[in-house]
Amino acid sequence: MGKSMWVYGSAACMAMLVLGGCGGGSTNNTPPPPPPTFAIGGTVSGLQGIAVLQNNLGDNLTVSANGNFAFATALSSGSAYGITVKTQPSSPTQTCVVGNATGSVAGAAVTTVTVTCTTNTYGVNGTITGLAGSGLVVQDNGGDDIALFGNVVGFGFAIPIASGATYNVTVKTQPTGPAQTCVVASGSGTIGSALVIVAVTCTTNALVACTTENGTVVTHAADITADETWAGAGTVHLVTAQIAIAVVSLRSAGMRPETLMHLFGA
Repeated sequence: MGKSMWVYGSAACMAMLVLGGCGGGSTNNTPPPPPPTFAIGGTVSGLQGIAVLQNNLGDNLTVSANGNFAFATALSSGSAYGITVKTQPSSPTQTCVVGNATGSVAGAAVTTVTVTCTTNTYGVNGTITGLAGSGLVVQDNGGDDIALFGNVVGFGFAIPIASGATYNVTVKTQPTGPAQTCVVASGSGTIGSALVIVAVTCTTNALVACTTENGTVVTHAADITADETWAGAGTVHLVTAQIAIAVVSLRSAGMRPETLMHLFGA
């Protein structure tokens, strides 16, 4: 009986030695090290403002300069990545496009993502009212001329302007036949994030011609009124100011009955 107990006890002890030791030794439960991770990034070019990038719709990264970039969160080998633009630059407005945007980590840092930004451009257009003659020419920034004729109600310059750049619409040549003066409203400024529309208004110049014999020309800078002092028979009076003509009648203005008057746009 005693020998049997010894054999049984020895067998149990041997089993414990195989499983981890007899007599109460310690077990090593240290976890294995985590797998290595690798940075996800690339290069930015053409950026003039601030953009926000994302990887896998998260891990937001704000970039404000051209050059290299990398997201804060690195990924292990075999992990998928997908780079997108969450927020486009707004001052000036730009469109940034991602190249090599997707893939899987292959045991090394990803540096092949490209973010290329270009500045948006917008048209400069205009409305026109009152144009009756021909020969009107408008231009933007001293060029890109457009010739306009009667009955035209709008126009658009051929060359768009980049966001953040300036525009300046002016009248290069005033219309003739009849002679008019056109002015531009809201003609200059800085392009933002939309097309620009300026307003051109044309008014016909007032012309009062008094013709008899000698053909002398007098140019008046103010309204013709009833107490206008005339220079005598044969004087020609030409009004060029953009003002109302206050002539009530030939008699009240002291003009000769045979005088010929032409009023345009009075």
